[in-house]
Amino acid sequence: MARTAIRREPLASFREPGVGLPSARRAAPPIEAIREGLSVREALSSEGRGWRDITVSLWDVEEIDEYRIPAMGELLVGLHTGGRPVRTRVGSAWSPPSAVGRLHLVPATAETTWNVHGSLRFIAVHVGDARLRGLTERSDEAATSLSRLDFRFGFVDPFVASAVTELFAELRDPREQGSLYVDLLADTLLVHVLRSAAPALVVTPRGGLSNTAWRLVRDRVEERLSESLTIEELAREAGLSRFHFARAFKKATGLSPHRYVTLRRVERAKSLLSHSDLPLVNVALEVGFSNQAHFTDQFHRVTGSTPSAYRRNKP
Repeated sequence: MARTAIRREPLASFREPGVGLPSARRAAPPIEAIREGLSVREALSSEGRGWRDITVSLWDVEEIDEYRIPAMGELLVGLHTGGRPVRTRVGSAWSPPSAVGRLHLVPATAETTWNVHGSLRFIAVHVGDARLRGLTERSDEAATSLSRLDFRFGFVDPFVASAVTELFAELRDPREQGSLYVDLLADTLLVHVLRSAAPALVVTPRGGLSNTAWRLVRDRVEERLSESLTIEELAREAGLSRFHFARAFKKATGLSPHRYVTLRRVERAKSLLSHSDLPLVNVALEVGFSNQAHFTDQFHRVTGSTPSAYRRNKP
């Protein structure tokens, strides 16, 4: 297979054999369009999910040789989950091979060249500049620091690997309406990376939420339990950056924003189960879960009972 480049074009344009992997930011067209050129066994993307300035993709490619990724203008964290070992070009030489389970961090301005000679399966997390700039109050400095990160190839970091894997799990099987959980997980991943690049920018706040901020956030959660919630809008209610809001919220309540919202959704579900005849699937959607299975799982975790059993034995 000839040396190729990953380009920022619609997948439908990748129809000729020998063309490299398309950018994960362009996974909206039908999967069949890329199967013609790459023998892709599976390709998933969070495009169209409403996630804010973050894209998570899976690529499972049966055969690929050498390919180049131009600078993408966004941070990329990749986890190699299957296939052949991967090498990258360092100067005029190739690096030692990096095996399954290793991570790669590609800054927004880095151009990279890769060599596989076989099958490849990886999860890619792309983070846009707008997300970086909304992370802390010192947004420009944070974005600049992350853009200047060194390219890291084949490294081991259990926390980063776990975060990437969990983001992929949410891609494959969405559990809640909206991106609140993804927001918090993605920001935690970014803060972890930022601590190594510019630790002075990541200072944990000492205080919690003011009474006024808490009332505003609490009311917004109650209003939007059945709808999509984002960390951005809750932080805006409190007048804080996403990073500081998440930590101030936990200091004030003892819970992460996501956990608090989950508990409130379960409480709303208990009321619906006790005072309505809505089918369980409708109850799940009414309180903000994406499907009945995840609703049942979370309800049981909180109450020790399934929704159907709770309804039968309602107080």
